[in-house]
Amino acid sequence: MKAEVFNVSYWLAGTLTASDISQLEQGLAQSGFILLDKVDHAFQPVGYTQLILLAESHFALHTFPEDNKTYLEICSCNRDKLMLFISWLEKQTHYRPELRYRHL
Repeated sequence: MKAEVFNVSYWLAGTLTASDISQLEQGLAQSGFILLDKVDHAFQPVGYTQLILLAESHFALHTFPEDNKTYLEICSCNRDKLMLFISWLEKQTHYRPELRYRHL
């Protein structure tokens, strides 16, 4: 395997709901990613962070309810799966990406 990692990150308008987060996990799986483990933390009084360990690297999300924003980042050594996930994510119009950074 060649030593390379591809990543993309997004700032989304709004704070994701539990249903949105579940959909993101489904989108990762539908894109072919293998979800190995997950850790999350709900901050008090507000905010949420989730990290998903993927066989192909990792996915992270951080909510900032005080600013009504969510940050997503995915890193992968498999460019094809990452491109499938990007395509899936960008079709989900309710996520409304505000800013995207791609290192592909």
